[in-house]
Amino acid sequence: MSRDLDKSELIRRLDEILPGTGKKHDHRLVALRGWCEVDQVATAVGVVRVVRVRSELELRRLLPGIHEETGFIAYMLEWPAAELPVDVAGRFFGYGRVFRFQRIDRIRNLFGGGRNYVDVDYDLAKSRLGAYLVERFRPGELDTPAGRVTLDGAFATWLKRQWGLDAGEALGLDTLLAWAATNGRGHEMRDELASESAAQVRAELDAFFRRRVGDAGPLVFETWLEGRGRLLLQFAALFETMVEDPTGAPSGAIRTAAGHGLGLNEAKLEALIQPLGRGAEAAFRAVSPAGELQFVRAVLADAEKLISSSEHAALVASPRLPSAWRVRLDRLGAALAEGVDSPSVTSFAAAREALRNLESHVAYLDEASVRTLKRAQFATRLLGWLVVRPDRQYQPGHQVYADAQTLAVWYAQEGGYVDLARRRARGGGESEFELGIARVLAAVDAARVDLDRRFAKGYVEWLRANRPKKPLLAIDQAVATFAAPYLEGGEHRRMLVLLMDGMAWAQAVELLEDLDRGSSPWYPIAWNTQASSTDNGFFTPVLAQLPSITKVSRSAFFAGVPTKFDAKLTNIQDAKVWADHKALARFYTNGGMPKLLAKSDAFDIDGTARQPALTLIKDTNQPVVALILNAIDDHLKASTQVDQDWTVDRIHALRDLLDAAAEAGRAVLLAADHGHVSGQRLENAGRDSDPGEGSTRWRAWIEGDAVREYEVCIESGGHAWAPKGPKIKGVILLADDTRQYGGAHHYGEHGGASLAEVVAPTVVIGAEAIKPKTPGFEDAALEARRALPPSWWLLDVEPAPTIVKETAAKSSPVEVQVELWQEPSPAPVTPAKAAPKPAIATSLHVSEATKKVVTKLGKNALFKARAPDPKKRDVIIRALEILLERKGGVPAAVFGKHVGLPGFRVGGFVSSLTEVLNVDGYEVVAYDPQAKLVVLTPELLAQGFDL
Repeated sequence: MSRDLDKSELIRRLDEILPGTGKKHDHRLVALRGWCEVDQVATAVGVVRVVRVRSELELRRLLPGIHEETGFIAYMLEWPAAELPVDVAGRFFGYGRVFRFQRIDRIRNLFGGGRNYVDVDYDLAKSRLGAYLVERFRPGELDTPAGRVTLDGAFATWLKRQWGLDAGEALGLDTLLAWAATNGRGHEMRDELASESAAQVRAELDAFFRRRVGDAGPLVFETWLEGRGRLLLQFAALFETMVEDPTGAPSGAIRTAAGHGLGLNEAKLEALIQPLGRGAEAAFRAVSPAGELQFVRAVLADAEKLISSSEHAALVASPRLPSAWRVRLDRLGAALAEGVDSPSVTSFAAAREALRNLESHVAYLDEASVRTLKRAQFATRLLGWLVVRPDRQYQPGHQVYADAQTLAVWYAQEGGYVDLARRRARGGGESEFELGIARVLAAVDAARVDLDRRFAKGYVEWLRANRPKKPLLAIDQAVATFAAPYLEGGEHRRMLVLLMDGMAWAQAVELLEDLDRGSSPWYPIAWNTQASSTDNGFFTPVLAQLPSITKVSRSAFFAGVPTKFDAKLTNIQDAKVWADHKALARFYTNGGMPKLLAKSDAFDIDGTARQPALTLIKDTNQPVVALILNAIDDHLKASTQVDQDWTVDRIHALRDLLDAAAEAGRAVLLAADHGHVSGQRLENAGRDSDPGEGSTRWRAWIEGDAVREYEVCIESGGHAWAPKGPKIKGVILLADDTRQYGGAHHYGEHGGASLAEVVAPTVVIGAEAIKPKTPGFEDAALEARRALPPSWWLLDVEPAPTIVKETAAKSSPVEVQVELWQEPSPAPVTPAKAAPKPAIATSLHVSEATKKVVTKLGKNALFKARAPDPKKRDVIIRALEILLERKGGVPAAVFGKHVGLPGFRVGGFVSSLTEVLNVDGYEVVAYDPQAKLVVLTPELLAQGFDL
């Protein structure tokens, strides 16, 4: 039996239990478990008589009569009990509850309230913390659902309830440091721990932090008590630099500043540097989700001020300090400038490494940093394009229009990526980073001006030559090429023609990438290559009619014939000419006709699709349905200061239209009537004459007008439209993206003869939902044939492949370039018979050593047994080629491009590879999902297949 409670403790306990002065007292009896050598005590409610009882029988004997007037009586029970018998419980305060009086009981009441199942650990019962808590808190104030309360559990509950520190099982140095930096109550706890009731609790608290966090824990706590928690987080950012770069960081300056600022001796400071340096990332991450970005920003800005600005450049290894971000930006800028001066695989690799260093910096602090990082990525991609220059791999033919053929094909495959990167990389400023981007853009812009002018001149000559077929396709033939033959493939085939007015390839590549995401992706299908078999890339170059304005080129698209040169544009009705399209007439009988909904019938004022449009698309009796989406064309009149990503969600009606098409089993011909040039570089150019006809990118060609170097001209009737007039010979069009004929500066302009305006995106997309559901029936045209980005877009730049042919005398090999397309010509031409036409994107150079390995593997009996399908073996061989060539692993995006898969499907594909290649359990090939890297171990491949 314990007698460790004195009279004062009993009084305090009764004051906790009994109601306060002035309240009505229905019950005057109270039961306690414990012992105290007193007969009565004075409490807040008056004198309380103390009666000690040894058994229940004695309790019943000493109870006053039911109607007997009596004062307050406290019965001290000497036997263990949680509640009194029910027949007497109603007479007691708390309805028969036995209030525990010993320290362990009081601790149990503190954490468990009235629950008798709470077990209190012996270490807690005898600790100074336990004594402090029962003196400081009332029963139930630290209530916890735990069935057992340990010393550490008590610390965790108290620290969380009283001081806001989540010191549970997840407590680590990161949590402690984040709390110390954001909680400003250190002085309050310091005063509390200095009180008489909390004597010796500090020592137990230090031991708790050491057990849970390590030796650095008590030091972080000590710093917080002194009100330096925020300062400690600042130094953690500096310590991180010392950990990341032990030799380059200004360690001496950081140590001096920390010793002075934190008030710690040398030994304590050394004990903090490594743990805080390694834990800084997690600590800042712990702070950020709590909506403390402004706080983090301020902490990092102040951290740099702790040392001299002359030392800031040496902080480059920091993944979060602003100065490190600026230094990394400038290093990338220098690498970009050097790459422009000496474009090579080596200089590009240096820029790519600088970009990766920039990407490893925590740039989540503000939107400006995110935009800057994206600009850096686009600029580095453009440098990769400058190094590779796929457009230079092809020598044009001998015809005057050959440049139009080669460059239009090139542009349809990857020109959109170039122009998208140009648009997004632009900015301004005088830093080394900005100057480096400006150097890259200047070089790419100059190249694009040359390509545009060459194309424009070749295009008007192509028109004058009466539009020779292949590889180019006039826009008035797009429906007859892509839609009509598709519909002939069976009754299950239906199509939605979705004309995206003004969409250039720069927007098309963005939109196609976004469409291929999510659980129900839309993607280019095999029909694209079947409909227009050119052997010159995945996308067919479809060329807008000149001038590349809506009324001319869109009318040609829907009519199936060029817009007549003498047509009055205001009289052309797209719905009417679409209904009369000759290539579609055979699919309609009994008076039916193709339908094109007007904008007012298809869309509400908020841009969403109206029900009549969705109903028409879902109508399976309609072979083809056409709609016009003006989202991009409408945006062209926005300011050059406004930009946006072109995704499915940005075009309000698009998702609903695609869902309706999927429900009706429709493929979608995603097309544009023309593209546009960015307004970012357009300067005003005067007109020689102004008859009132023309726009910002074209003008009427008046007899006597000079055609300048940045212009081309085409006569009326040469498959181009021109306004009527006695002196009008045709039209003059701007041939590059540097000028406009007056007017305000907008997001984009069109009407000229540049690649971006004339090469109109045209691609058939499909989804799994549109495939026939008939068992055993397959339609090869509907299979996914995703067109992946060019290698340089994925930051994968290798030397361009060299194609060789032997001279007549069979002497040393001579490097040659292959013509992309060349029609028969009377001039004698010696073709490179042994050289296949290269792909537009840089192909993989396969060394002789790799060829030897894959050739032996292809003949290997074990390999054939593990991969009996020849097609699967071919794909595996193709995968092994790039893995053997690129030592150290291949990024998923690059690997996917080589084998023909989007990056997000590479993991599953590698899993199928392991089933064939991982012989006897050896990890020959593996995929690292964190690094997004495919890795091959050549030695294990050779061992497994005895190569």
